[in-house]
Amino acid sequence: MTNRWKTAGSGLAALTLALGLTACNDDKSDGSVDEGADTAGDTATGVEAALESLDAAPYGATMSMDLGGLQYLEGLLEFDDDENGHLETLTYSSVLKELAPEAFEGQTDDEKAKVMVDTLMTDMVAKTTTVGGEAYHQMKGGMGAILKPKLGEDFWVHMPADQVDAGMERLAYQPVDIDVNAEMILGNITDVEETEAKTFEGSLETGAVDLVKLFGLYGPQTVGEESIPVTVTMDDEGRFSGLSFSATAVYDDLGEYPVEYAIDIAEWDGDYSPTAPEGNIIEVEELDELLLDE
Repeated sequence: MTNRWKTAGSGLAALTLALGLTACNDDKSDGSVDEGADTAGDTATGVEAALESLDAAPYGATMSMDLGGLQYLEGLLEFDDDENGHLETLTYSSVLKELAPEAFEGQTDDEKAKVMVDTLMTDMVAKTTTVGGEAYHQMKGGMGAILKPKLGEDFWVHMPADQVDAGMERLAYQPVDIDVNAEMILGNITDVEETEAKTFEGSLETGAVDLVKLFGLYGPQTVGEESIPVTVTMDDEGRFSGLSFSATAVYDDLGEYPVEYAIDIAEWDGDYSPTAPEGNIIEVEELDELLLDE
């Protein structure tokens, strides 16, 4: 699943009006690992090899993000190839209210807006299954709870490959896509050094990455650092094994909090053959009518 998804829509607009919250490149290079070499050029090639390995074979991966010492995101990816896979993300939106309860008090007198904000700040599970480039997307809790009265129980929105961006905009959702983020980070690391066997340290310029893709819809608008140290590891076969970094999340209205972010490979060469879900399937072209219908 390498679709690049954007976000917009009425749910986000309501949240930003109520709280003042705003949602805040893939550069692959050729190269091979020269084992035993320790020059800056050779160690940079190690990170390039990690990046290239993500397109070489099916893999399973996990993602986690802690915000202010509390788990805010966790994800699971089963990547078969560019057109087939399954992504699940759990967003603990309630953490934001736990960290900064005062920011959610007295922001609006509109009772409907208050209910919407409270609903959006509940924890949400999002699932996207991609089969032959066509995506099926489901949300429960959070924005999913907002959409449920319109779309029904256990809905899946079906989006042909050329309508995925538009469909996600209508759903007001930005997936935290693990493979997209891994490639985005690895493709923008500079000043790489091999600190020990198969472990690399480098710098990630924060202006080079899309923070909404990285942290999700309600993630920080900015980070406190212009450059973030990133650790990248590789396995014994020269494939990507994991990455991690620490940073400072900066919200316009919620304050600043430490972030711990990690992506890890769970397995390589897994047997992933996603199938299209069944049940309450909503076609993407039906969304406008269903969501606007009173």
